[in-house]
Amino acid sequence: MENKVKVVIITDAWLPQVNGVVTTLSNIIKNLPQHEFTVIDPSQFKTVSAPKYPELKLAYNPWQLKTKLDALEFDAIHIATEGPLGLFARNYCENRKINYTTSYHTDWPNFINKFYGIPRAWTMWWMKMIHRNAKRILATTHSMKTELEQAGLQNLVVWGRGVDQSIFTDEVKIKRGKKPLLISVNRVSFEKNIEAFCELSTNTEWDCVVVGDGPARTSLEKKYPNVEFVGYKHGKELAKWYAGADVKVFPSRVDTFGLVMIEAMSCGTPVAGFPCRGPVDVIDQGVTGYMHESLEVAVQQCLKLDTDTIKHTAKQKFTWPKCAEIFVNNLIKL
Repeated sequence: MENKVKVVIITDAWLPQVNGVVTTLSNIIKNLPQHEFTVIDPSQFKTVSAPKYPELKLAYNPWQLKTKLDALEFDAIHIATEGPLGLFARNYCENRKINYTTSYHTDWPNFINKFYGIPRAWTMWWMKMIHRNAKRILATTHSMKTELEQAGLQNLVVWGRGVDQSIFTDEVKIKRGKKPLLISVNRVSFEKNIEAFCELSTNTEWDCVVVGDGPARTSLEKKYPNVEFVGYKHGKELAKWYAGADVKVFPSRVDTFGLVMIEAMSCGTPVAGFPCRGPVDVIDQGVTGYMHESLEVAVQQCLKLDTDTIKHTAKQKFTWPKCAEIFVNNLIKL
């Protein structure tokens, strides 16, 4: 869209949270300065922490969204998440016959099943209710698009991800010992399958470092004394860890994409992961990383890969301007 568009984004996840939703939306806005964005997020409401996930704040008076939207002038509305604000935004649009678009960032049916034990079918019913009447649904990958189409959703568009190439470079590296360095950059929680990464520490050929924090950290530190936990790192400090690592291990089986994979690749670091949705859409097998049901095998193969090829491939394939263009071109005006 060439003309200026006033866009309202409703999201249940926003700053200061650090996750793929926040990173994606922030970079979309940053790369579309010619348009006007208003973000409605939980900080503008009364909130309560999600059970077992204290950093996730949920609005418990989302009906006040109506007052906020009524006071705004906008050309297009995008619902980025499926929490309380996402639900009330969807109802607002449906009741007024307003066109809207949505995006599918997180595989909540699997996530909630693993985290809380709630059957996948229950959460999938909720997800379909939020998305089914959207004029466009932006899906992270081709695999996710196919899954959602098989679930009965329509109007799906593949919406990739990007990496800030001014930050994620191999110019400065963390200095470590002589052993190969394996890192995992994730929220430290059991649904991210961090324990599978920690199991790699039983092989003394390499050092293992977890970059991140979360509710499972204390128990994992006790169980795996050979794994170093360094907490969250951001921006150029995080880039140093990527660039200094020999392999970035992505043990999750529930992510729909995994921005940390392309951040690592942009620094020239190969990614080892399981052959499941997320890695299969991001990793070029034998080029930018390796997938195998044995993470140890995947790591051994990654150690053979060329870092310059990895870096070049990632910088060509994953850019925020390209991601922002897909977003704005699929907005549907009121």
